[in-house]
Amino acid sequence: MLSDSSAVGDGLTPLDEGRTKVFTVQFWAPPRLGIRMPRAFFQAAAIPFIRPITKEIFRQDGFTVEEEHRAYHEDPSRPLPELNPMVRRFNELTVRKWDEFLEYQGRGEQTPAQAEEQTRPRVL
Repeated sequence: MLSDSSAVGDGLTPLDEGRTKVFTVQFWAPPRLGIRMPRAFFQAAAIPFIRPITKEIFRQDGFTVEEEHRAYHEDPSRPLPELNPMVRRFNELTVRKWDEFLEYQGRGEQTPAQAEEQTRPRVL
C-alpha cells in the first residue's frame, strides 16, 4: 500500500519513429503502523516482495501499450475504447511530446517553452 509520501514518476523518450524508451521512478515510504519503522528495515524487508509485483505490472503494461500501438498503426481512425479519462489525456500528451520531438529533430534545438518544461520541477 502506498503511503502519503510515496510517489511514482514516469517518463517517455522517443528513440525513433517506432520505438520509445519508457522509465519509471518509484519512491516508497514505510507504512504507518503506529510505530516508526526505520527506512533501512522497510527497504530490506519490503522491497524484495514489492519488486517482482511491480515488474509484472510493468510487463503487462508494456504488452498492452504495444498492442494498442499495433492496432493504431493498422487503423489510426479507429478509436480505442477507454473508460479512464486520464488515459486519453496521457495519450494526447504522448502525441504532443512526439510532435515536439520531431520538431526539435528538424530544427536541431528546443524552443524556449520546451526547455523550460523539461527543467521545471514536478510533483505528482
